[in-house]
Amino acid sequence: MKRLLILINLVFMLSAGLMAQPATTNAKRAFTLKEAMDYAVINSYTAKTSSIDMEKAKRQMNELIGIGAPQISGSVQYNYNIKPPVAFFPAAFFGGPPNEFQAITISPKQNSTLGLSVNQLLLDGTYFIGLQAAKKFKEISVDVNQKDLIAIKADVAASYYAILVLEENRKILSESLNKLNDTYSQTEKIYKEGLIEENDLDQLKLIISTLKTTQTSLDRQVELAKKLLKFQLGIDLTEEVTLTDNLDKVLADTPNESTMVSSFKAETNIDYQILRKQSVLADLNYKRVVASYTPSLSGFLATNGKTLATATVCWPTNLNTTV
Repeated sequence: MKRLLILINLVFMLSAGLMAQPATTNAKRAFTLKEAMDYAVINSYTAKTSSIDMEKAKRQMNELIGIGAPQISGSVQYNYNIKPPVAFFPAAFFGGPPNEFQAITISPKQNSTLGLSVNQLLLDGTYFIGLQAAKKFKEISVDVNQKDLIAIKADVAASYYAILVLEENRKILSESLNKLNDTYSQTEKIYKEGLIEENDLDQLKLIISTLKTTQTSLDRQVELAKKLLKFQLGIDLTEEVTLTDNLDKVLADTPNESTMVSSFKAETNIDYQILRKQSVLADLNYKRVVASYTPSLSGFLATNGKTLATATVCWPTNLNTTV
């Protein structure tokens, strides 16, 4: 009883401690351009989908390999006769008195059987060509995944750069608006002294109103650009994201014509590599169609009290010949 009371008190103390903890707020994330790209290639929705497609291609290849592996199946059967069936025979057959019958059990009270069968594909042209195609398809899925990661980095960099440009424009516009407000205040004093016309003051007021409208538009554009970046990163849209790189650093790190490789090699381009492998895949598909008109050979071995082995030749016309 004492241990139970101690346990109950401990539970209440832990509950009170949890209730006393302050509520967690939305985490604030800060990214440099490189950190944002590295984060996106792992956590973005596009990267996760691409990884799933690549894993799917690997599993399809393993599934196809499994078709050519020996297909083994076994069975166990156990029978128990509560009341075994009997048959009556003349007792004279067993040296007994005439005109009498003797009951003979015609089946055992219990019996069991074990069965094992093995089915092996021995020769099939479409299978071996299919293995080559599956391997090539797996390579294509890896290349497509790499292409998706490159596109993700490019999209994140574009969004990151767009946010910095918009924020810089908004900063410049805010400074210009502050200066125009000061100019308007001074111009209004001059107008009250009668040194300028009201039309000059109205024109300045119109310019200020236009800049405020542009400022509101820029605020919305920055908000939309940040939401796009959050989506590309795979982050919840309600979380706050801070960009730690400034525009000058991003522009300085951007490669220019002098740092880029002048000679272009098509063999190193990911799209070119994918197209070449797709061409090979199309050739393999043609060979598969041709191989489907050739016979295939499979072996079958089964044992269930007796052993049976067969070899079956399957013709394209679906006529089977058993040897």
